[in-house]
Amino acid sequence: MPEMEEDSSREIFLSIDDTPIYFREDWNTGIGGGLWSTGLAIARYFEHHHSHVSTNLNRLDEMKRKRGDIDGISAIELGSGNGFLSVCLLALAHTASLSLKNVVVTDIGDHLSLMEKTISTNPHVWDELIVTRGGSSSTYHGSASNKKKEQQMSSVTVAEYRWGVDDFDQT
Repeated sequence: MPEMEEDSSREIFLSIDDTPIYFREDWNTGIGGGLWSTGLAIARYFEHHHSHVSTNLNRLDEMKRKRGDIDGISAIELGSGNGFLSVCLLALAHTASLSLKNVVVTDIGDHLSLMEKTISTNPHVWDELIVTRGGSSSTYHGSASNKKKEQQMSSVTVAEYRWGVDDFDQT
């Protein structure tokens, strides 16, 4: 079971509208263990322009609701590596009381533990974490909705994507 408790000895890597995000690079896990410069740039953009991004995400949610889709926004991160940007998006949605219903975080099987570790270290931005590994899944509970009562529950799924195997059949 991943570490779900907030540990006061952890250092905050960055904050999005006063929501802390905890993260440590671990290059020993391979190329997905580090934070690439583009990922850091997007995270810093979320950090410094959270109100603009939140406004646009709320507009998207409003458009979906006008079309009858009341389930909220879903997102998928392909090739996540360590799950850091998904945590940033969840933090942004959490602070904006945005309905970010489903977030699916994927990469090759070797990175599942790393994605799970990054996401589970930030239980304050999600309500449910589902980790799918080898045909079975484990479910954990976070605390995002406990802090924002009007907010819909957010669910995060960590799953392997097998490049070239899980592609669509083009026949």
